[in-house]
Amino acid sequence: MFDPFVCNGLLMAHVKAVKDLVSTRQVFDEMPHRNLVCCWTSLISGYARLGLAEKALKLFMVMLKENLQPESDTMVTAEDMEAYRMKRWKHTG
Repeated sequence: MFDPFVCNGLLMAHVKAVKDLVSTRQVFDEMPHRNLVCCWTSLISGYARLGLAEKALKLFMVMLKENLQPESDTMVTAEDMEAYRMKRWKHTG
């Protein structure tokens, strides 16, 4: 039986404790139903925490294309990543 909340717990554990985004993404990709925004937020946050702003923003955009409504936590992560991206753009341009 599939429990999306258990999968989200696995995502959070991989991101916070193990810091293994390859395994985290594999768990996410293998979830049969990815309609819980908290699961998307966990993965986006993982990319953000490990300095992978571009991947975080791309995944956020995919989430929006999937017609999922971001939560406040998701929005904070996305806003932080956009600010990071803009700061990098200013320093390279």
